[in-house]
Amino acid sequence: MRGRSLLDRILRCLKDPSTDVRMEALVFFQTMMGHLKRKEASPVTLLLAQKLPLLFGDESSQVQKLSLSLFGDTMKAVVSRHKAEMKEAIRRVVVSLFLHMNAESRNVAEASGKALLICAKFLGWRKLKRVIKKKKKTWLIGETLLKQDRSSVEDYVCFSLHYLWDSQASVRVEAIRFIGTAARHLGWNQSKRTLEVVWDALNCLDYDPDPSVRSLAGQTLHILQSVRELERSRWSFRGLCFC
Repeated sequence: MRGRSLLDRILRCLKDPSTDVRMEALVFFQTMMGHLKRKEASPVTLLLAQKLPLLFGDESSQVQKLSLSLFGDTMKAVVSRHKAEMKEAIRRVVVSLFLHMNAESRNVAEASGKALLICAKFLGWRKLKRVIKKKKKTWLIGETLLKQDRSSVEDYVCFSLHYLWDSQASVRVEAIRFIGTAARHLGWNQSKRTLEVVWDALNCLDYDPDPSVRSLAGQTLHILQSVRELERSRWSFRGLCFC
């Protein structure tokens, strides 16, 4: 009980307003994971898998890099009975890892790529693993991610929306590009509500301070408009056929 109480206190330190405290907490977990046996470490990894993603977009690039590296390490310590839970946790963060491959900090971008590669291995996504290993352009990695897990495309679109307001323009641009690619995998009538939310979010980027963000948002809105009009024409044609 005392051990769990200490663990909970240090987990709370990951949300501390002080960068130094967050770093110390991460270093503690990194050291602890290195000393625990796999069976002992596995339950801790599930807790970390829920908490660490909150730091992927931290204001400190050092905190970002260490949290990404630690997240990759957690997957190596998972035992069989916890793998299903870890897979669910991973699916919730793969988009975040992918988008942070476009971080302005080279160290953060590389740490994100390494963590995403470990995720691909853990999930058994061979195509994604190959594309990451070959260091292909990030848009191709994003497209492969969508094809690799088609059933989660709508969820991935929703996960991406948060990054349209990321502090870094490079991340915002990649989020827009990823959403535009994902939109082509969604039918407007089947995912109408999600695409309407995306439409509204992209329209808000008319006021973004970065011209590349504004430009790509406008292009993506044009793509969505085309998808919507195509869906409407298809349904109109079907209606005529059944008259």
